[in-house]
This record gives sequence, C-alpha cells and structure tokens, in this order.
Amino acid sequence: MCVPFMSDKKEALKLIAAGVLTLHAVTLVTWVTWRVFGDDPPEIPPGTATALAAVYGLPALSYGVMQIRRKARSAGRPSLR
Repeated sequence: MCVPFMSDKKEALKLIAAGVLTLHAVTLVTWVTWRVFGDDPPEIPPGTATALAAVYGLPALSYGVMQIRRKARSAGRPSLR
C-alpha cells in the first residue's frame, strides 16, 4: 500500500476516497463559479440555480460530516459508517 502509516487497508481506502470526493467538490465549485461569473455568463433558469446552490453546499456538507466523524472518533464512539 502507498500509505505506510496506515496498517488497515480499509482505513487507507476511506482516506483516499474522502480526498478524491473533496477534490471533486472543490473542482466543481471552482468550475461553476468561473462559468457563472466569467466574461460571458449564461442565462440561468431557476432549476439550474437550484442545482448551483446544491453544488455550493457540497464542500460545507463534506466539512461538516468530516467534523462529526472526527468528534465521534475522539470521544470513543463508533463513527458514521
């Protein structure tokens, strides 16, 4: 395994998956912001505006879930799995 400090493969895979999801969410938000507030912004219908709001909520949701899991682990309770 590439991650020498991890002895459990399952934990290493969770860490890699969380990193990939975080990178994907940040990339999505960056692309949408660039597209909407760029030089030639598109006309945005209400349904697309709702989807845009959901995309902007992804990083906040991811961060919140990460904090909940971290607090659960430090308190000795089983985390959300």
